[in-house]
Amino acid sequence: MLFQEISRKEDRAIRRGALALFLIFLFSCSSIPKMEGPAPKSAVINSDFNRVWQGMVLALTKMGCTIRTLDKDTGLIVFTKDLSKKEAKLFTVTPKTFLRKIRKGRVEVNAVVRPLGDGRTEVTLYSHFHVITSSFTSSSEQVVPSSGEFEKSFFYILRRLLEGGDYRYLL
Repeated sequence: MLFQEISRKEDRAIRRGALALFLIFLFSCSSIPKMEGPAPKSAVINSDFNRVWQGMVLALTKMGCTIRTLDKDTGLIVFTKDLSKKEAKLFTVTPKTFLRKIRKGRVEVNAVVRPLGDGRTEVTLYSHFHVITSSFTSSSEQVVPSSGEFEKSFFYILRRLLEGGDYRYLL
């Protein structure tokens, strides 16, 4: 008898509430898919190897990166940079959900610098992005793909430094 007294509006409200709880549970348990490997981003710089190498070190220092490895003979530079919440959102591709929020991030990059001859040098960046996300119940670190914005910004800053232009407003 009590169940017969429930109106249609109340029945719909109960069903919507149950659906909302199910969706919250479903999305809070989901995770960002793992990235197989970083897609390299390359740029050809119209400058000789030594000048580009020095520009790379200066750019990384100005950007607040931590240089882990510098091997000029092989052209390898390994560096990391801690990312703010805003930078992590800009530089990565992450699912848009209201339940998992990005808190901060970190990028680990292997940069390969190699001379091409004729005063040109190729710089290739292999970027690994890690983001810390959290929901109502948990927090986790996940590897996510690059949006390409970090690499684009890095190459822009490097070119500006090599041209002798003003880069301070970019940092």
